[in-house]
This record gives sequence, C-alpha cells and structure tokens, in this order.
Amino acid sequence: DTTAEPTASTSEPKPIPPPKVTGGPGASSDAGTRELTQSDCHTLAQKYGSLVRSDEEAKLSPKLTPTQRNTASGAIEKAAQTLADRWEGGCSRDLAGKFASEEALRCSMAAKTVSGFDVCLNGPATPPP
Repeated sequence: DTTAEPTASTSEPKPIPPPKVTGGPGASSDAGTRELTQSDCHTLAQKYGSLVRSDEEAKLSPKLTPTQRNTASGAIEKAAQTLADRWEGGCSRDLAGKFASEEALRCSMAAKTVSGFDVCLNGPATPPP
C-alpha cells in the first residue's frame, strides 16, 4: 500500500545548538562583533522556528489528502514552536550579554533553511573522524 502518511509530523526535527560566540565583554574590541541581546535571541529563535516550518512543510508528500496535510501542518507548527522556544531559552541563558559576529547574525537572518541558519552561526559541520 502506498498511502502517503504525514511522516514529517511524527519525527520532530532535531534542534541545532545556539550560536557560537566570540567571548565575553573583552571581545568587544573587534569591530565586527556586537553584544547579543535578549531581543536578538527572540528574533533569531523566531527565524529558526520559521525555517523549521518551511523545511518540514517542503518534505510533505504532494499525495497527502487535505486532511492529512492539515494534520501534518498542525504537528509541524507545534514542533517548530517548541524548537524555537527551546532555542530562545538556550540563547537567553547562554549567549545574551556575550559577543557574536555581526556578519553571522545577518547571515542567519537571511538563511533559507535550518542547515543554512546553522552554518551561518556555527560554521560548516565537521565530519566525524
């Protein structure tokens, strides 16, 4: 049977770690960095949630019925909001008040995918040894 089930809704996307930062207040001498604020964490988290939504929606089978699509979209929305909230909490706890690259922040806000967002903030993933 080739019934298209909304599998994207049953597998929660994996959260990415909050961005790496360049250090504490002593790092402010680098003109390309600025202090990360609670507002930055909120804005970045909202962007992350939006990217999770769009990435997961793109994975849905075009064969889904409208009912299946609505069910999957609801589950994706819930997962995206949970991940965005978790990301914001980690950022606020660990990064607010520290310094981050202005370029990385701009790049992440322009990202089109979760993986692009992650690369902007954390650099390319290094393969395991």
